Amino acid sequence: MTFTPDMTIDGNLGMPFLKDYAVTLDLAAGRMWIARSKSTPPPGMGTPPPLPKE
Repeated sequence: MTFTPDMTIDGNLGMPFLKDYAVTLDLAAGRMWIARSKSTPPPGMGTPPPLPKE
């Protein structure tokens, strides 16, 4: 038997997406707006950090 409660499962947009877009959320009404950002992201933003050396 499986039980799945009524819930909202949010996704992860991640920095590679968010560095280029402004996202506005209206949680009460369940609305979202996305617009391309007019700002230039800082150098290296949205790139994964280097992996640790073993």
